[in-house]
Amino acid sequence: MLNTAFSIKLDYPIQKNLVTIGKFDGKTPSIAFATTGGKICLHSPHNNESNQSISNTISPSIKFLNFNRNVTALTAGSFKVKDNDIDYLFVGTNNNVLAYNVDRNSDIFFKDVQDGVNTLVIGKMNGISNDPVLFVGGNCSLLGFNEVGKEIYWTVTGDNITSLELCDTNNDGINELLVGSDDYEIRIFQNENILDEITEADKILYLKKLTFNRFIYGLSNGTVGVYNGLTNTRLWRVKTKNKVTAINTIDIDGDMKVLIGWSNGTFNLRNPDNGEIIYKDKFNSSISSILTYDYRLDGKENVIICCESGEIKGYVPSDIDLSTVNDTNPLDEDQKLINELQNNKLNLMNELRNIEKTLKLTKSPDVIIGGLPSSTIINYNITPDLHLKCLELKVIVTPPDVIINNIVAIDYEGAILDNCEVFAVAPAVYGKPGILPLRPSKFNACTIKIQTHVAVRGMNNQLHVFEKDIQLPKFSTFLKLPDTINIRDLKIENFVINEPIGKVSFKISETTSRLYDFINANFILPAPLKPLSVDNIRIYFVSVCGSKLSLTKTMSEPGQSLYFVASRDQSNSTLLKVQIRCDNMDVVGEIIQEMGKFLNISDLSSDADFPDDFNSFQEVIDRVTEYNSTRVKLATDMADDSQMVKALIIRAEDSRLLTDMKTMRRAYTDLYSLNNQLISNYNQRTNNHDGLVNALKEVNQMIQRASNLRLGKSKTVTISDCRNAIKSNNMKSLIRIMKQGYDSKSYS
Repeated sequence: MLNTAFSIKLDYPIQKNLVTIGKFDGKTPSIAFATTGGKICLHSPHNNESNQSISNTISPSIKFLNFNRNVTALTAGSFKVKDNDIDYLFVGTNNNVLAYNVDRNSDIFFKDVQDGVNTLVIGKMNGISNDPVLFVGGNCSLLGFNEVGKEIYWTVTGDNITSLELCDTNNDGINELLVGSDDYEIRIFQNENILDEITEADKILYLKKLTFNRFIYGLSNGTVGVYNGLTNTRLWRVKTKNKVTAINTIDIDGDMKVLIGWSNGTFNLRNPDNGEIIYKDKFNSSISSILTYDYRLDGKENVIICCESGEIKGYVPSDIDLSTVNDTNPLDEDQKLINELQNNKLNLMNELRNIEKTLKLTKSPDVIIGGLPSSTIINYNITPDLHLKCLELKVIVTPPDVIINNIVAIDYEGAILDNCEVFAVAPAVYGKPGILPLRPSKFNACTIKIQTHVAVRGMNNQLHVFEKDIQLPKFSTFLKLPDTINIRDLKIENFVINEPIGKVSFKISETTSRLYDFINANFILPAPLKPLSVDNIRIYFVSVCGSKLSLTKTMSEPGQSLYFVASRDQSNSTLLKVQIRCDNMDVVGEIIQEMGKFLNISDLSSDADFPDDFNSFQEVIDRVTEYNSTRVKLATDMADDSQMVKALIIRAEDSRLLTDMKTMRRAYTDLYSLNNQLISNYNQRTNNHDGLVNALKEVNQMIQRASNLRLGKSKTVTISDCRNAIKSNNMKSLIRIMKQGYDSKSYS
């Protein structure tokens, strides 16, 4: 399927994911990659070649761009849509983004990004600008810059952004923005609105458009797969022990193929429909990036593999399907088939002997071939258990002559079993029901496959396997409390259940029965709830185990209470006043977002009050204010010290020319002390900057949590008003905006 087109060995290491390609002179392509020492290397093979071709013998043209900064993101593109426009080089660093014209050696714009730059992508998304926009993913924030460097887009996410891609996921002819982050979420943005969220099993490292509404994703645990963005269903996925280091696509004869690079140097070409490997190759070092471009300017798109060692190898699609080429002897293939059939024959004969042995030992007329009575039934019952701090899956088998040997849980989604995909338990007492503890790691509706291995009593050498897919609702970790229970100072299983003080209130045009339908669909209940009143709802839950939003943030803890209270609005009988009470904003935000999908609510405003969260956030605001004032003071002090350094150097040099050694020594002594002071101030400034970045990350996360308490336009207004408050340095108004969802002063 692929033939080698060229191979180049450079003497410079290529940093992972920091590789791009573009026509920086508007005519010929060049590869740009970050190397050591804050440098970017340009490989431009066509600059000095009249035949404009690449071969193994011609030394490539190399040029270095010295930025003296730690490069964190790199991409190339143009703000225009014409094919002959010059591509700019976009460089992201720890706290800056630069648009650079390589051909003219000039900056297009240089912008400070306090939240850092983790990833870059340039493209067009209608509703923001008619021209392409440079999107910048940072620490919980997403920005967009136009061609003059003006910020025209800003929103927040739940964690650090690790990958960005533009793709028309819903076939409406308009690009959506795919955002992958450290909290295992793939978010689909249309302008500032989140169309959907997909929860995965690990950190999202890569996102790449495939074709139409399909896109590829790669996780930090070595998983690669393809999603259909229209239905948000996974078409296929593969997982290996190696880490994914690069993902791309290529069009071969009108069919898109998936390109994947791995940390062990393996490179795969896969079928986009099922993930089947079509072609593979192996390199001596980890793959840094995979590019696709007509690099030889012969009209054929090349697959360009860039390795960390500095090796660059190009491939061209072949007219011959290499997957059908077989260099082995046909006789050897026949022998392999014969050996395989012999092995299958031995396995079947062993199974036949086991069945015959079972039939001889079993005298019961109810036993059929296979050893189990025809009346064998396996029941599965899952309940939240506060005492065990887990979901208890109880497996019961009847009749008594059949016993459970062990139970195996298989979690393909990675949403329930922590750090593993398979977990097995055996009954504590021989012949008793099997109990499997489950602890969902995050709020996500998921499926877990249960394999139950059973046998006839006394015949444990012959096991029978029953498989069952258990569906878990999104909020399965909450236990419903009895309606008649006294919710004040409640104590269950040594847990003191306190009445929550945090709450969010809103109005919806729905009936109580629809709200009951939502609760029945998303919680584990002993029996489906039925409306006791058409005007009032009071339902109480308590969390039985901890669920996490990310690696560091716990969404719920054992014993945390959750109340649903609703009543008919007196002023408008068509509206239902709903209050969700819980001391965790993340839990309430997840419930509101899921409620919006279930009830098809397009816009929802709310009033929120979470005293504990807002008090903690006030401390974060105070830290941001303190860090900013310290930053300004240190910058001023360092500027003054720099001027003093210049004066001392001039004084020392003048004294040397005048042979005034005493004054010269005094000047150099003062210069030495001042230099130490500058180093100390620089270290303070670095520590202050790190503290400011972490505090701003908490601010962005809090804005995301507050926006999740609203839906649609109200959610967008909350994010926008919070951003305006940060821009105007009006940090005190942030909490007010988060409580009511908008800045009342801007609407007065």
